[in-house]
Amino acid sequence: MGARKETAPATAATATRAQDEGLGRTSQQMIAQRRKRFAREAEEWIAENEGAWSYMVKAARGYASQNRRFGMQELAEQVRRRDFTDSHGRTTKVNNNHVAALARLLMAEVPACRQLIERRTSAYDGLIG
Repeated sequence: MGARKETAPATAATATRAQDEGLGRTSQQMIAQRRKRFAREAEEWIAENEGAWSYMVKAARGYASQNRRFGMQELAEQVRRRDFTDSHGRTTKVNNNHVAALARLLMAEVPACRQLIERRTSAYDGLIG
């Protein structure tokens, strides 16, 4: 009976590790799918919120001309404080899940921002621009 007790934890740990590894792959796939969805939704947001996006692009160009560092979250907050409406006449909302993807899209549209916009390494780096 003593031998079974000694091997049980090792067996349980091995089974748990295998299970975690399997979940890890599934989890990574789910995360990748979510990032692709957020990137697609960010592009859709731009199409539906042309006024707000134009404001962001104009602000980014202004910052670039001043060689001023800025963050996409800052631009998102500025949009939230203004009275923009989307293509359906609703008040523009910026989803925080889309901010990183919007930053990459902004850098593609205003390349001068690449050195100025504050960002972390992101999964969107490989998906956009």
